[in-house]
Amino acid sequence: MEDISGIRTFNGGSEPWWEAFDEKGTTSAKGKRAVAVVERMLRAGRFPLWPSNVKESMRLEVQHGGTDILLHGVWRIQVKCDFWAGPKEKGGTGNLYFETAELNPLKRI
Repeated sequence: MEDISGIRTFNGGSEPWWEAFDEKGTTSAKGKRAVAVVERMLRAGRFPLWPSNVKESMRLEVQHGGTDILLHGVWRIQVKCDFWAGPKEKGGTGNLYFETAELNPLKRI
């Protein structure tokens, strides 16, 4: 992970959320926990989302209301749980994986 310039880690604050993960849990249970972590990151502003369209508002009622720029965006986030992700010095593998295709050969849900 250290080889990727600009990568950041997220400790999630004072609550040890990682203790809720169970390596032997179902795929669905681990997935729900992973989604909860990403939701926390989004709410904390730690997950950057870039707008797809930025433009100055030309509508007078919007301008008079104090708004100068309107942002629009649609984001789709697919969350995966890598149980041993993280820096080696903190017990992780040190690896980071990027999914390029959806595959579930064991049909686990």
